[in-house]
Parts: sequence; C-alpha cells; structure tokens
Amino acid sequence: MSRQKVSKSPISEFLFHLRRDHAIRRCAERFNVRLDHNEYAYLNRRIRNRKAKRIQTLRDRRAAYQIQYKGKELIVVYSHHQHQIITFLTREQIQTAN
Repeated sequence: MSRQKVSKSPISEFLFHLRRDHAIRRCAERFNVRLDHNEYAYLNRRIRNRKAKRIQTLRDRRAAYQIQYKGKELIVVYSHHQHQIITFLTREQIQTAN
C-alpha cells in the first residue's frame, strides 16, 4: 500500500522551504558543511528514526540534537511541531538557546 502525499497549503510549503534554506545556510556558516536538500532530508530522518542523540529540550516543542555527519559533530535544533530541522547551533549557542 503506497502512501498518499497530503497536499500542503502554499503558505505551509513556503515556510517549510524558508526554514530548510535557513538551516542549510547556518550549517555552512557555523560548521563549514555544505548540505543539499537530500542531505538535509537525511538528517531529518535520522532524528525521526532516533539515530541522533537528544542533548537538550527547548521550549515550543523544540529539542537540540547532536548528529555525527561528514566527520563533524553537528548540533541541530529540531521542531517536533514542524517535523524539521530549523537551525544549526554551536555548543556555545545552545547554552543560551533555551
């Protein structure tokens, strides 16, 4: 049985792409790791499949996760409400994120 794709509103789609592109830029900026859309989706799946270490619970149904990727330890902020990575932070930044 195949899954039917649920159509999203144009605004919802726009916000998804906006958050994704923001996160990809921050990953390049803070960790010097260039992600494409497939790699970003892969990291999201790793969090959903519990293959990442949760290091901190944040407000608004967000959590910080540690993921090993391309030889680097990445820290991501994942929104459980939106089901996506919304940004990448350094260790210093995560201390003040809550």
